[in-house]
Amino acid sequence: MDAPLRTKIMLAFVGVACVSGLVTVLTGTGLLNYMVVHEAQRRVELALTTARATLHRERLSSQRVTSVIANWSTYSGGGPVDGLSAGFLEKLRAENDFDLLQIIDARGRVALTARGAALGRDVSNSAIVRAALADGRACSDLRLVPIPDLAAESPDLADQAVLTIRETAHSKQFPEGQLKEAMIIETASPILEAPGRVIGVVRSAALLNRDYSLVDRVRENVFTTSTYQGRNLGTVTIFQDDVRIATNVTDERGARAVGTRVSAEVYDRVLRDGQLWIGPALVVDTWYISAYEPLRDFDNRIIGILYVGVIKQRYDDMRHSALLLFLAIVALALLLSVLMARFLAG
Repeated sequence: MDAPLRTKIMLAFVGVACVSGLVTVLTGTGLLNYMVVHEAQRRVELALTTARATLHRERLSSQRVTSVIANWSTYSGGGPVDGLSAGFLEKLRAENDFDLLQIIDARGRVALTARGAALGRDVSNSAIVRAALADGRACSDLRLVPIPDLAAESPDLADQAVLTIRETAHSKQFPEGQLKEAMIIETASPILEAPGRVIGVVRSAALLNRDYSLVDRVRENVFTTSTYQGRNLGTVTIFQDDVRIATNVTDERGARAVGTRVSAEVYDRVLRDGQLWIGPALVVDTWYISAYEPLRDFDNRIIGILYVGVIKQRYDDMRHSALLLFLAIVALALLLSVLMARFLAG
């Protein structure tokens, strides 16, 4: 009689321990998954905020410089180009890392330029220039410009802007070719003859195509220069429409993946619907926990995407390691429960 009773008591203890262990494993696994995914998403949301703020600071910095030049022209008297020379503008352009620096007259034509052959060119098709001339306020925003317009300023700029478009595994299937436009940060600050009377604007532009300084600066500030399994742990990209024009994402050759397209599901949500995307996405050929948001121009049209992401595999490996450790602890606890149950049953 004693042996069966002892067995029954021990089995009861073991059954309770196993049920408790199963509940613990299921609860713990769900909690681990939630915490790891939540941490990854929180990190890319923070990185996206940093990237957005960095892009905004670039615009404000350009606006401050052009406003100083415009104020100097205003208080020097005379016409918009009085006291200025192409050589002086070129010095200011180089010191402030502009790709273009011009004085525009009241008709919207180039009256003086730092370099190139754009004198007399009509740039009143720019909504930013028109707003500065009409409202007498400094304006700065993203804009798409035809690549031939850049060639008039500098052939090197046009060469930098041209990108051959390449499809990726999950991208939309569009005809391949080359970009016909380029994305710039354009700024226009009014030159005043008297309060309310605008006689011209100072116009600057910074080309974003193949300019990696901004995306690399965000990456270094947020993710440092860490790598994982031979790839950048964190990546940042500026898209023109759905094409990468500035990125530290690498392709299968290890080169920057400029010219590659975004995945179709991101295209639909961000470019077509104008919504934020946060979650896993295939980036060229690697899965990243990603954040994408639309980039808009001065007229509020969606012209591109701002992206940040961190390699998904790193968080998968963290989750698997934590899960294995958790299961080992639960298994050890069950073993101790069995031994204790046997002792107590006796």
